Amino acid sequence: MPATVPPGGATANALGSTSVLPPPLLPSGAQAFAHVETLAGVIGPRLVGTAGHDAAANYLTAQWEKLGYRVQRQPFVARFQEDRSTLTVRNLPGDARVLALNRSATGSIEAPLFDAGRAEPSDIPAGGLAGRVALVERGGITFQEKVENVTRAGALAAIIYNNQEGLFGGTLRETSAIPVVSLPRATGLALREALSRGVVSVRIEANVATVEQPALNILARPNEEPCAWLVGGHYDTVADAPGASDNASGISVALEVARAMAALADDLQLCFIAFDAEEEGLFGSSHFVGALTAPDRAALRAFINLDTVGVGTEWQAIGTAALAEALQAAGRDLSLAIGRQDLPPNASSDHASFIREGLPAVFLYRADDDLIHTPQDQVSRVPAATLEEAARIVIRFLQRAATA
Repeated sequence: MPATVPPGGATANALGSTSVLPPPLLPSGAQAFAHVETLAGVIGPRLVGTAGHDAAANYLTAQWEKLGYRVQRQPFVARFQEDRSTLTVRNLPGDARVLALNRSATGSIEAPLFDAGRAEPSDIPAGGLAGRVALVERGGITFQEKVENVTRAGALAAIIYNNQEGLFGGTLRETSAIPVVSLPRATGLALREALSRGVVSVRIEANVATVEQPALNILARPNEEPCAWLVGGHYDTVADAPGASDNASGISVALEVARAMAALADDLQLCFIAFDAEEEGLFGSSHFVGALTAPDRAALRAFINLDTVGVGTEWQAIGTAALAEALQAAGRDLSLAIGRQDLPPNASSDHASFIREGLPAVFLYRADDDLIHTPQDQVSRVPAATLEEAARIVIRFLQRAATA
């Protein structure tokens, strides 16, 4: 795919003062949104090992092939938890719908419930939580911090209820010493109300087992040479979530950047990646990084991770310092503000797999989307204009890098 540049060189257009892209190749938010509609609206949840997952993999493969890229499907085995957990509240009929967090301990616990707020240090009573189950609201601090705080206080188990409507899934950074399950907000608030009237006893059956499922990364390349620039994100979801924001938005923007940059991909050695099993613990990106050859590693100048780029209050960048600064500069060219954060120790998106291996990577996302991992993560939440902004930021970043 040879580069196509208008006669006379660079031209002025909406991407900034000058651009090496001819106007017909500018990104389209409408086209990116059409991919979101297919992935999250038509296909729906894309949990590893399901028909929805396989349909999404086939869709992505077909889209990149249609654009002229050489697609390599990289199979691997994802090992994660299968969940049959239950919560029974004494004197209430039936069992509540719960999900064990990934890396939860297994076991059966029956004990009095205690309202531990958000499980921040100030929420833990001086006498501790020995012999009790901690009822915890999602938000404020990470799942891992919540679990560590109540475990140190002596809790036998933790129930984390949502701070938005619906059930959610989640992953702990480390295997917990106690069972940890999630709960819909309405059920969590009902338990809090019951606690205000007296003692509530609950029985948690955290029934999780490690299973193996075939999984698939999808790499789109302009040729057989090592990739210098890699753009992508994950395409899987948690159970019961359509995953419009997380992460049909990111992978759809990657498809649109691939379309807009197709004429230049060969010259730039620009590749695109759809990672699998991110939600189960970054399995796809970890496998991909582990399989890179020495020439692959030497050639890679940046991985740009697009995850939850459709919904939120502001743009943020996390990752390798020089790349985060370059993303911010690309945003300034487009009059789009991009905040900057340091890489947290519990980083839980695919850029972390690269950075842990000393490879350059940066994460672009929209901050504060509280409905990811829930059935409410629907297509109607994702504005096409925001998807277009994300594509423009990535393209401008690549333009600046290519001419530096």
